[in-house]
Amino acid sequence: MQINTRNFGKLEVSERNVICFDEGLLGMEEYKKFVMLNNTDTDGPVPFMWLQCMDHPDVAFVITIPYLLRNEYEVDIPDEICEKLEIDDPHDVAIYSIVKINGPISNATMNLQSPIVINANNYKGAQIVMHDMMYGCEEKCTRY
Repeated sequence: MQINTRNFGKLEVSERNVICFDEGLLGMEEYKKFVMLNNTDTDGPVPFMWLQCMDHPDVAFVITIPYLLRNEYEVDIPDEICEKLEIDDPHDVAIYSIVKINGPISNATMNLQSPIVINANNYKGAQIVMHDMMYGCEEKCTRY
């Protein structure tokens, strides 16, 4: 299937790679279907990807695997989220953080308080809010 994106133009994506967020993302509950895109504008590996909305070309987020930048990061996924996403095995869980880039990449921050949780088997996702305040929503990307 083909999608339109603001950053990459028209792209061909596999329907099986569509991630469904039944409740949307925080503050953007109307957008339910997304796909992850790798950066294609660099030759070297980078820890950042794009979470692109399928229905709206202008809705896209830079995301990262938080453990790449903060290996001590911990997420406690509530039981009701595990049930909604049909998570049976912790190895099926993928955790991502939304990244905010203002100016140079060295100033990038990531939202560790509200991670994105995806069941890698069925591509169901949810964004959760961790209320323990151990992490903030603008944590420095320390290794980049």
